[in-house]
Amino acid sequence: WYGKLTFKDLVSMEIPLFMPDLALQASISSTHDGWGCGLWSQSEPWTQTLCRMIRVDHRLQHSSFFRHPHVQRFASAVDLVRQLAALDCRSLEQLSGKIRAWNEMLLKDDLKFWRSSIRALAQVSPERQRTRTLPIKAAGTNTPSLGFVLHGGVGQ
Repeated sequence: WYGKLTFKDLVSMEIPLFMPDLALQASISSTHDGWGCGLWSQSEPWTQTLCRMIRVDHRLQHSSFFRHPHVQRFASAVDLVRQLAALDCRSLEQLSGKIRAWNEMLLKDDLKFWRSSIRALAQVSPERQRTRTLPIKAAGTNTPSLGFVLHGGVGQ
């Protein structure tokens, strides 16, 4: 661990997060050469606006930190200070509880998806199913030491 926590790490730890809203983050991100509008930053002012509207805003709204429902948004430094000043320990604990419930729902959803996916992959229609045992030989010998059963369709 190198001391860097990602968004997913912080959400997994149920820490209330405060992040810039879409407009503020877009204005910050659009000036970044590596991720924002790159060469357009040296062009006419209208190209910067167009880039922000098309490229940066589109990317941001699909990012995990904008899709998570319990991230608190602020539009300016004054807005952030106002929001923080209005919070007490109880409200932070409630926010953390909402994040916990969301994480539990996501985990249940992931488990349901993977269980159904594995079941679907494991099912093969009876008319296409065949079974055969393949021997696995002990290293350096011609003697089978154990075997396993393959289930698969004809021609596999």
